[in-house]
Amino acid sequence: MDELLRAMQTWTWWVGVVVIGLLINLVSAYLKYPLDALLSKSLIGWAKKSERNRLVEEKFVRRLSSHGSHRIGAIAILILMLAAMQLLILLFLVLFALNPSMSESGPYLRGLINGALFSIMVVGCYVFYTIFGIVRSLLQAAKSLAPVDTTA
Repeated sequence: MDELLRAMQTWTWWVGVVVIGLLINLVSAYLKYPLDALLSKSLIGWAKKSERNRLVEEKFVRRLSSHGSHRIGAIAILILMLAAMQLLILLFLVLFALNPSMSESGPYLRGLINGALFSIMVVGCYVFYTIFGIVRSLLQAAKSLAPVDTTA
């Protein structure tokens, strides 16, 4: 820390800071337009993908609203996904409990278990996202099936 404070008191350090600042400014000026173009292309692609997913979900909700067998199938898939989520949580807890006891087994086995824990977390997030989508679609289909009260 003292060495850094001594270096900051020299004029060469301050000249270096100014030169590095100017170089960063120059490079950022040249990179601004290519990065803007790349970002706009990716955002347009993202918007198209979101619209495509919205249309697929609307089609799924229409199918759920029109056919009872589709609703039963969606509920069955939902039950299976919830069971899969429970198994993922159980596996995560077992591997998490094994992890501290593997310290004498070497770094490779511990790294393998940590990788498996990370993979389980990623798959669990995907399963949760899928469960949430199915429940949302079932609720939208149920709203469209609900009788409208015309007496009010």
